[in-house]
Amino acid sequence: MALRNFLIAIGCVALLAGLTLATVWIARAPAKSAAVVQAPIPPGILAAARPLAGGTLLRAVDMTWRPVAASGAPPGTIVRSPATESAFQGAVTRRAFASGEALTEGDLVKSGDRAFLAAVLTPGSRAVSIAVDAPQSVAGLVLPGDRVDLILTQSFGNDAPDPGHKSVGETVLRNIRVVAVDQWLMTIAKPTTKDPRVGTTTSQIPGTVTLEVTDPQARRLLVAVQLGKVQLAVRALEGLGATMLADTAEVPTWAVDVSPALRLLGRPEPPATRSAAPPRSTAAAASQSPIEVMHGSKTEIH
Repeated sequence: MALRNFLIAIGCVALLAGLTLATVWIARAPAKSAAVVQAPIPPGILAAARPLAGGTLLRAVDMTWRPVAASGAPPGTIVRSPATESAFQGAVTRRAFASGEALTEGDLVKSGDRAFLAAVLTPGSRAVSIAVDAPQSVAGLVLPGDRVDLILTQSFGNDAPDPGHKSVGETVLRNIRVVAVDQWLMTIAKPTTKDPRVGTTTSQIPGTVTLEVTDPQARRLLVAVQLGKVQLAVRALEGLGATMLADTAEVPTWAVDVSPALRLLGRPEPPATRSAAPPRSTAAAASQSPIEVMHGSKTEIH
């Protein structure tokens, strides 16, 4: 009887051990299977997904991986690896690339590299920074690489000839490329700040915007900043990558063009409300003026 009980006890222990091992194996089996079935990264080199002009800030849509043999990557090209998937987003091209042409490290400048801003600018252009607030920077949504128009608004106050010409707005520059927001030149992520009051992360409103302009445009922009308030107006996507348009004659928009009330205020008095008596002529007025006639010590008034 004692032997029988001993054998039963050994069997129970063996059964429990087997169930434990089975549970551990089932729990770990999917992870091993996933590791086994994970496919290796196919070989490839980084190429332009579309025609790129010199000075282009690279975005994810601008790049693609071109298949190539593992031993056939040309010298200087960027070979595909997990580390290079996003390493060149935000880099700038030193020269133009055709669609499908392999990108080379020597022709790309990363944001942390020296002379990055100079590489961003197109030949003959300048970088000029202006101070902005939330409304001027489109609520902080303007990004490097955007194209903007610059609108100048002025208020003349008491120097205006009439109420309808106290304020005026005009577009002083068109299709200007934004190259930096504050000290941030990349288009991958937007800088944020921690708000201690609510414990959340909020977008940071920029204090400066750097624009790519020609030398005459730079002078015009700096004068406009002194004259009044300069507002940025973001252009549609079709403007991206286009060359800077020549400045065209801009018709100013006056306060009287915006407000019908000011147009009514500036109208002359209607004829019906004026005095019906015609103005006297100079000769008639002179004839009705009193005349003094002196006779010795006497003076008569006629």
